[in-house]
This record gives sequence, C-alpha cells and structure tokens, in this order.
Amino acid sequence: MLIRDVILNREPYSTRASATVQEAAEFMSERNIGAVCVLDDGGRLLGVFSERDVLNRVVVPRRDPHTVRVGDVTSELPPPHRVEPPSGTAPPSTAPSPVPGDDSEIDLVSSHTPWTPLPKMVPWDHLGDGSIFDPMPAQGLSPGVAWRNTETVRQLYGQSVQYSLDALVSWITRVHDDNLVLVVLGDHQPATTVSGSGANHQVPISIVAHDPAVLARTASWQWQDGLLPSPSAPVWPMDSFRNRFLDAFDGVRSAAGLRSHR
Repeated sequence: MLIRDVILNREPYSTRASATVQEAAEFMSERNIGAVCVLDDGGRLLGVFSERDVLNRVVVPRRDPHTVRVGDVTSELPPPHRVEPPSGTAPPSTAPSPVPGDDSEIDLVSSHTPWTPLPKMVPWDHLGDGSIFDPMPAQGLSPGVAWRNTETVRQLYGQSVQYSLDALVSWITRVHDDNLVLVVLGDHQPATTVSGSGANHQVPISIVAHDPAVLARTASWQWQDGLLPSPSAPVWPMDSFRNRFLDAFDGVRSAAGLRSHR
C-alpha cells in the first residue's frame, strides 16, 4: 500500500504559521484531529502543530493562545533520509529521520483513521515482498465515500480492530516462541464519530505468554482469560498497572520463576 492510497480523497489539514494557537486549536477541534501541518505564506511545509505542542509550549508555560502564533510553537520536521529497498521491491522513498530521545511513530490505516481501505489477511507463505497487498486499496471503500455515513465508519473501525488482532494472533501462533511475552493494550479511544460523545478512557490490557510461569506471577491480579475483559474486570489507572507489572517481574531469576533471559 502506498501513501497516496491512504490520503486519496482526504482533506489535507493545514494551517498557516501566522495563525494564532487559538485559531489552530479550534480548527483541530472542529475536525476531531490531533495535529495539523503548518505552512508558510508560500505554502511550504514548516512542521507539524499537535496537541502536545499546545500542552507543552502554550498551556504549561501559561502563554496566551490568542496572541501566540502557531509558527512560534510548531515542532519542526527532522531532515529526511533516503531508504534504499532491496532489489525487486518498490522504488526508494524518503522518511523522517528519528531524532535522538524522541519516539518514532508510524500510523497504519488498519488501526488509525480513516480505517479504509483495509487490507485482508493472507497466508503467511504468500506474503513474499508484500506486493500481494498492492491491489487491495482499489478493492475497498475510499475515505471520501466511507465517511459520508457514520454507521459505515463505525463498521470499518470494528473491522480494523479485528484485522489487527487477527494478524497478531496469527503471528503468535505461527512463531510459537516459548520465551515470547507480549503486553497488548489499547492506546486511546477512537474518534467520537465511532465512540460517541462522553466515552470513557478505559482500554483493555492483556498479557500473552506461552510459559504458565509468566501468568502465575500475576495470579493475584484477578485478571480474566481471553483478550476481551468482561464488565467485572478490574479497572486500574495506567500507572498502577505499570507499577504492578514491574513489581511482579523485577528481579525474577530463579528456575522456579522466569528464566533470566526473559
């Protein structure tokens, strides 16, 4: 799948560097988006203005969003670097170079808006160089068509979650690594188009492991089997899970527990 297939028929979200933070925030809120491209007066891309910039560069320093210009608080783009593919694959493309100390993130259409066109699961031995996926964008709904109907968008979101979990479970089953331990958790709620207004911020968390000793370390948590928690499942703040997880596995070295290379 190419980038042009993902952005086809989608409104390009951008704002001018001369706009105020208040204007940019209202623009983002109206479209339920978390970031927007920032352009100079000549239309050249300067960087990306995100919710994180609002928080760290405006709200926390107590700056006035009605007077601060977007261009003064925009995250600049790192210089691109060229990625050379192996022989017989797609032509070279450019991608942002990771900045030391920063997180790198690639949003996939199978897990992020617009959730279409979605790929289909294929046998692992058919993957090859990935070209089997090339015809799939033309086989699905375009974002421009799908997003005309809220119910269609919700169905596509559900299908995207199913695809992601099917791919994960299929991979786990295929790799069959006795030492594999996965922590699978939700990132955040989808757009209000899917969740509706007033949705809570709870997300499921699952630990997947082949070795029963891993799950034995969490027996006191009273978690439930399976990837879909019931309404009676424990609800913890994310930092509480982090602390319990570290307490459960930190320093485990004995043969009775987990082997040290885990």
